[in-house]
Amino acid sequence: MIKKLKAFIAVLFIAVLSQEAAAQFGTPVCQDSTIISGNYCNGIDYAPVCGCNNVTYDKECLAVANGILYSTQGACEALDFIIVENPAPNACSLRVVTKEVIDVNLWIFDAFAIQRFYQLLPSVYPYGNGGGFIYTLDVDLRGWGNGVYFVVMRGGGTVKVRRLLVNQVN
Repeated sequence: MIKKLKAFIAVLFIAVLSQEAAAQFGTPVCQDSTIISGNYCNGIDYAPVCGCNNVTYDKECLAVANGILYSTQGACEALDFIIVENPAPNACSLRVVTKEVIDVNLWIFDAFAIQRFYQLLPSVYPYGNGGGFIYTLDVDLRGWGNGVYFVVMRGGGTVKVRRLLVNQVN
């Protein structure tokens, strides 16, 4: 019985020491579940941040609402984008950010995998770390018809896909 008690105390002691060592020697806490809130940001401003959990958030207040304790300006991946005005009536705006100067390929496909749009965005400059540049591209959707489309971007070894809903009111 005493041997079991000594073993339990030893395990407890090691556990406490490892927690203290982690706190003291740089294993930072990234997310605090006690501060997660449902208070999401309003508006369409896009100023992406890379959370300490390596997830890109559209803006810093969304990272904070998810309990992220620290983040850096810019996307975590080489490339990220959002679609402004989604569902879109007659046009949409794409906001693109990159980590370094890269060429970005942009495709839009319909639900039948038929390519409806392609454009090369040459030398998109980085956002973040003082750069603050967000590339914006407006796409005319008139005549496309209502439905689901897929926006695909590729650049810097990263591929991102987002769904675009087109709802043209007659």
